[in-house]
Amino acid sequence: MRADVTAAAAAVPGVSGVEVTFTTLSERERLALAQQLRSPRGMSLGADTRVYAVASGKGGVGKSSVAANLAVTLARSGSSVGLLDADVWGHSVPRLFGVRRNPVALKGLMLPVEAHGVRLMSVGFLVSEGEPVIWRGPMLHKALEQFLTDVHWVSSTCCCWTSRPAPGTSRCPCWSWCRRPPCLP
Repeated sequence: MRADVTAAAAAVPGVSGVEVTFTTLSERERLALAQQLRSPRGMSLGADTRVYAVASGKGGVGKSSVAANLAVTLARSGSSVGLLDADVWGHSVPRLFGVRRNPVALKGLMLPVEAHGVRLMSVGFLVSEGEPVIWRGPMLHKALEQFLTDVHWVSSTCCCWTSRPAPGTSRCPCWSWCRRPPCLP
């Protein structure tokens, strides 16, 4: 990793020298950070947080592309943005953002991956490329609930979701966990 980081930094025009240093948190620092991140837990949907849901009952229609572009546009305009890829069978947000790293786990809490100024969470970060996801019913609902409660989203002024209904249902299961309905159902 050190060599990759050094090479990438050295390739930037104007950089004349690169020194890469890795450090780790002490156990006490890790516990303090975990406590800080857990309070308050879950997605902070304050009174001013806008929720934009991009949904369709069918796969392959561009939900993730629309949600990704909306999230980046909002971030570039100065908003603090989180993007939840709740389409577990068609998760494409990692690919759209060009991100292949896993979220960092800290004492049972995940830190979302950040790219292009947007905090991201997707089942695509948790499974291998091309690995099928066969979650249904309670397993699916629990996974989506954990994306909301066990991810440290930081305070977001905007939250974008991309999803499609679970098979045999008429709506996205995660919308019921939102304190108010999405702006764009």
